[in-house]
Amino acid sequence: MPWTRPLGALVLLLAVALPALPASVAAQESVASSDGESRDGWTPALSMKFRAIQGTALSPDGSLVAYAVRKPLMDGDESEYRSQIWVSAADGSWSTQYTQGEKSASSPSFSPDGEWLAFTTSRSGKGQVWVLLMRGGEARQATDAESGVGSYRWSPDGSRIAYVMRDPETKKEKKAKEEKRDVILVDQNFKYGHLYVVDFDPEAEETPEAIRLTEGESHVTGFDWSPDGTRIAFAHQTDPRINTGR
Repeated sequence: MPWTRPLGALVLLLAVALPALPASVAAQESVASSDGESRDGWTPALSMKFRAIQGTALSPDGSLVAYAVRKPLMDGDESEYRSQIWVSAADGSWSTQYTQGEKSASSPSFSPDGEWLAFTTSRSGKGQVWVLLMRGGEARQATDAESGVGSYRWSPDGSRIAYVMRDPETKKEKKAKEEKRDVILVDQNFKYGHLYVVDFDPEAEETPEAIRLTEGESHVTGFDWSPDGTRIAFAHQTDPRINTGR
């Protein structure tokens, strides 16, 4: 016999869940045309009026949720999306913005002991992992990847951070770019993503040097630590093209 309840259940769930969202995130600007009358239909201009939540992380004890709020900016010559990290109580009782500034922050992740909140940002140029004490203080850089960090993960004991970085430009490529003779060859000279691990020392004044774990013509697409932190399992494909990873 056909089951007709899922749609009703979904509507009920949304009706209950939406009011619990933090007011500072859930509140959206009213949608109106230039003459003050409301408009129907979804347009690019209309989409620019709404903020969106991208990426969430649950604290080890389950009491906190970190997430990135993406907000469209249309201010003079500025036209971009900017994301910042927010943290909310899992019961919806409070929420607060944890990162500020002109550079976006995304991909939040709690340390295994819940003391630190990591995120990625390009404050120092390329996208790097930065960390911030949950009890407050200034954020500091935890990685120094030459071509920037892709995905990353804390080790189970919180003493290391593993991440994927694409191969950086060679000296020859940098020189060609400076001399304006860098030719783009389609489906050639791939930049592969490889695994790296860097120590995390809360007392360190400088970012430690990372250790490279993979190399060669192989592109890492995903990875995770073993429970005891002694190994890393990873998936890979022969090159970075989308159609290769079927």
